[in-house]
Amino acid sequence: MFPLEANTRSNFDQILINLGYEIDETKKDCNVFKERAKTPEQNKLFKRKRPDYVIYQTNTDRPIAVVEAKKIGSDINEALEQAIRYATLLSCPLAFATNDTSVIGYHVEQDSFLKIDGAEVQQFVSEEILLQFVEEGPEISVNPVKQFLSKEEILTIFKRINKLLRKEGLRTGQERFSAISDLLFLKLLSEQDDVAEFVGDSRVNISDKYSWNALKGKPDEELVDFLNDSIRPRLIKKYGDIFKNQFVIRKSDVLRKVIDLLDPLNLSEADTDIKGDAFEFFLKSLTNGNKDLGEYYTPRHIIKMIVSLVDPKYGEKVYDPFCGTGGFLIEVFKYLSLRVDMKNESIRETIKSKSIYGREISSTARVAKMNMILFGDGSTNIEQMDSLENPVFEEFDVVLSNIPYSQETEHGALYKLKTKNADAVCVQHMWNALKENGRMAVVVPETFLYEDGAVREVRQNILTNASFVCVISLPRGVFNPYTPTKTSVIIAKKRKNTKPDCLYFYVVDNDGFELGARRRPLPGVSDLRLLKAYYESRKSAPPRSVLVEEVREDYSLRPFDYMEHIPDRAKTCGIYLRDVIQESSPVSLQEVLNEEDVGVAEFAVLEVSQKGISVSAISTDFESFKDHLVVTDGDIVFNPHRINVGSIGRVYPLFPIMVVSPIYKVFRVIDDSVDLNYLLTLLKSSEYLSVIEHYSSGGARPIFKVEDLKRVKIPRLQGDALLAVQEMSKRIDNAIKEQMQAQLALEKMLWN
Repeated sequence: MFPLEANTRSNFDQILINLGYEIDETKKDCNVFKERAKTPEQNKLFKRKRPDYVIYQTNTDRPIAVVEAKKIGSDINEALEQAIRYATLLSCPLAFATNDTSVIGYHVEQDSFLKIDGAEVQQFVSEEILLQFVEEGPEISVNPVKQFLSKEEILTIFKRINKLLRKEGLRTGQERFSAISDLLFLKLLSEQDDVAEFVGDSRVNISDKYSWNALKGKPDEELVDFLNDSIRPRLIKKYGDIFKNQFVIRKSDVLRKVIDLLDPLNLSEADTDIKGDAFEFFLKSLTNGNKDLGEYYTPRHIIKMIVSLVDPKYGEKVYDPFCGTGGFLIEVFKYLSLRVDMKNESIRETIKSKSIYGREISSTARVAKMNMILFGDGSTNIEQMDSLENPVFEEFDVVLSNIPYSQETEHGALYKLKTKNADAVCVQHMWNALKENGRMAVVVPETFLYEDGAVREVRQNILTNASFVCVISLPRGVFNPYTPTKTSVIIAKKRKNTKPDCLYFYVVDNDGFELGARRRPLPGVSDLRLLKAYYESRKSAPPRSVLVEEVREDYSLRPFDYMEHIPDRAKTCGIYLRDVIQESSPVSLQEVLNEEDVGVAEFAVLEVSQKGISVSAISTDFESFKDHLVVTDGDIVFNPHRINVGSIGRVYPLFPIMVVSPIYKVFRVIDDSVDLNYLLTLLKSSEYLSVIEHYSSGGARPIFKVEDLKRVKIPRLQGDALLAVQEMSKRIDNAIKEQMQAQLALEKMLWN
C-alpha cells in the first residue's frame, strides 16, 4: 500500500527547505504558500479550489510556479494537468507535479515541458532556476562551465593537455586521466568557499597558502616539489589516502603548461551549488569519444531515472561495486540530501559516512572520491579493489551499477558459477550483496537478457528469488560516443524462494537525445517522461510496455519475447510474415559451377544497401567468391546487421549467375496476394524500421534473423487497393530492370 498524499507533501516541504525556499508563512520573506495564493485577489481566481503549492519570486507578489503533490502511484500526468489549470488561472508561467519520487515541469506560457541541459526536469529546482525558466523559456542551460567556455574550447584544451602528457612519458590513458583529475580537483577545491549550504559543511578547501593560486604563483623550478612536498601532505591529512601517491607529472615545464591551460577554466563566479557539476563535466569532456583514456559515463539523466525508481531512503545502505568516477553514488547522495534535514549533524553524518559505499578496481576510485568530496562528501566508503574477488553477502539495501561489459574474470567459482563471463559474475555479485527485500538496479548489455550458460543461471537465480522484476530497454546509441552497445536496466526486489508477482517491461526508443555520436537534445517529449507513471501503475501498452505474470522457460528478459509491436494499420486487417514468406536455402557458387567452368564462367556479385540491391562487380574470380550464395529472380536479400536502417532488396534476372555474400539472409514471398515491392516499401518505412529494431538482438551490432522477420505483421491489401499496388509495382520493376541492365552493360564495358 502506498503512503498517503500527506507523506508526499511532507517530503516535498523538506526538499523546498533544502533548496533555499522559505515555507514558513509567518516569515516576511516566505515565498511558498500552501493550499492558497499569497493575496486575497489571487485567491479569488481559484473559486474556492486549492492548489497544493504556489511559489513566488522572493519579496514579491509575483507567482512563478504552481506545484501539485500526489501520493506515490498516482498518475503524475493528471496531476500536472491540474497544476496547469491553476497556473493558467493565476497567470503563472510554470507548473509542476510530483508523486514523491518523480517530478514533471511545464512552461505554461510556451506550452512545453521543461528541460535543463537538454534533459527533461526530473527533480524540483531552486528559485534561481525557476526564474531562469521564466526569463529564458522551457529549455535552459545551467552548466557552470558553459558560461565561460564552449564545449569545443574545453575539448581543445584537454586535447592539448593530453598531448603534453604523452610527451611527458605518461603512456597509458589511465595515467593521463589521473594526472588531469588531480589538478582539476585542486583547482575546483580552491575556487569553492562553500560546498553547499544544505549539506551543512563550512569549508572543505585547504589553506590559501597551498591552493591552486599558490601553486601557479610559484617559479617553474619549484612547481613539482611544491605540489608533491607541500600541497600533497595537506590533501592527505584532509582527504586521506587518495593522494598517497606522488603526482605523476615530473617535469616542471610540462606542469607549467598544463596549469596555464587549466587556469582559464575559471568557475569562481559561477553561481552553482556544488562545483562537482563542473568536475564531472570536465571529466566527461576529457574522455568524450577518446577510448584511449579508458573511461565512459552513464548519461546523467539515465542515472537520475534509475535512482528515482529504486528510491533510496534515509538510513539505507547503498552500494555500487563498479562505481567508476562515482556517477550513481553522487546522484544517490544528492537524492538523499535533498530529502532530509542536512543541518542536523547526526543526519548529515549518516548520509556522509554510513549510507554510500563504492568499489572500483582501477585507480579511477580516486576520482570517484574526489567527485564525492566536491559534491559534499560521502567518499568515506569508496575503495579501490576488485569487487569480484571480494564477494559481499546481504549487506546492502540498494545495489546499483553499470557493470563493465564483455570482460573475463577468474572469480566465477566464488559465486558458484563455472564461467569466466564477467557479465554473469558482476550481476551475481550485486544480487548476493542485497539484503532480503533490497532493491537492485543494474545496467547490462542487451545480450544479458537472453544468452544461455552462466548468464541464464544468474537470470534464473533472480527470477526465482524476487518479488518484482522490471526491465527497461534503452535505445541503441544511448552510450555514444563511448560504446554502441545496446543496453537495458534490470530492477529487481529480492525475496528468497519467491517468483515475481509480475514482470514489467518498458521500452525506451527516445531518451530525449539524438542517438548519434554527438547526442544533441531532441525537441519534444521523451519516452522517459511516461516511464515513472507507467512503472508505478504497471500500465500495459505495447509496444511501449507490458505486464506479464509467467516467465518463459529459458528465463528470457527480452521485452519483445513477451509482447509484439504491431503498427496500428496492421492490427485490424493484417497478416504475419510467417504466413507469407519462406526462408531460402541457396547453394554456394562452389556447388553450382562445374570444375571446367571455374575461372571461365562469369557471374554478377550483388550487394545490398539502403538503396536496395545493386551489382558491385562482374567476375570470374571463383576462389574469392566460391562461398557466396547463388540467388535468383524474386529472391529477397537482407543484411541481418543492417536491416534496421533499410538494407534489403529484391533480386532481378540480370545475369545467368548472381551471387551474394554468405552473411546475407535470403527469403521468398510465397503468397501471391503480397506484392514484393509493397513488402519492401513497408519494411523500409520508419514505422517498420522501428519494429525491426525492437525484434533485433545483439549487443554492439544488431542481428535480425528470418525468424525475427516472420514475427512482423503487415497490413493485407485486398480488392482495388491490391490491384492498384500490383500495377504500380510492375512499373517499378520495369524501371529498375532498365536501370540495372544499363548498369550491368557499363560494368561489362569496364571489365572488358
